Amino acid sequence: MKVPSCFYGTYRKVKAEISKLYTQIKRGKCLEDIFASYELLDIKDYPVKYIPKYNGEFQVPNNLIWLDRIWSLSGNVEHFILSTFAEPLFSGAISKFNQEESNEMKLKLVPFLAQTEWGCVILNNRQADLWIRSSKCVPKTIFVPYEGDDENWPHKINGIPVMQVLSWERPIDPDFALCILESTTKYWDKLTSYGERFYIGGSGACTFQKAQPLCYSVLAHLGYEGKEVSCEEDADYSIQLDGIEKYFKWGNVKKVCEEQSFIEKLREDKDFRKKALEGTLVKRRDL
Repeated sequence: MKVPSCFYGTYRKVKAEISKLYTQIKRGKCLEDIFASYELLDIKDYPVKYIPKYNGEFQVPNNLIWLDRIWSLSGNVEHFILSTFAEPLFSGAISKFNQEESNEMKLKLVPFLAQTEWGCVILNNRQADLWIRSSKCVPKTIFVPYEGDDENWPHKINGIPVMQVLSWERPIDPDFALCILESTTKYWDKLTSYGERFYIGGSGACTFQKAQPLCYSVLAHLGYEGKEVSCEEDADYSIQLDGIEKYFKWGNVKKVCEEQSFIEKLREDKDFRKKALEGTLVKRRDL
């Protein structure tokens, strides 16, 4: 994999580079021109090494491909921090854009990122599940009876106390889903061939499959359920069914998309695309 040099370095360095990069994007500069200005670094030239940190208490790997960042023991260590690219689009205090600007930015970025292997990694940042939603996605809510004992409960419909909760539906933009799955199936064999080269937090590395890439969530939103496996060690996720812990694995995403014809359905099946946008293809809450 060859990665633009703006993504390589310590977290602080890369975050500063990404901030400058978004300034150019916001000013309307062509994405191809922006990224063409950076040198492409081949990850083969940056082997993983373990560096003693925190008075030698930990051996911290460097040169990992960051797919996600929940918490980190990496400290001031250089990596390919691709996950940072999504952070300015997150909602909340760290966002650089309001919701409308974020939606407009994604319309430009998702098709562009889907064209390259490094862009495919960015689109598979599970923490940035914003890649699967657009302004067309409107989460639905339902009202359920309030069963508490608060006599002064303020929320009522026709005099009946109710609570507002999210419904089971999980809308997904079919065009974004198509970009993510097309890109992931194109690069799946290469991404899975790198072994334990990816990073999703903590102090160690993992494979692309174990990094919980966002393509898994896309499959779930499209109604696909993983295959049951016998133990937690082999599983990608688990759920409680009738009080029993059951373990499941997503498997080869490339083969799943072929078997389920997801890419063809997202391209051509109007009813399937409509249901995806409505969120009615989902079979489980645990996405």
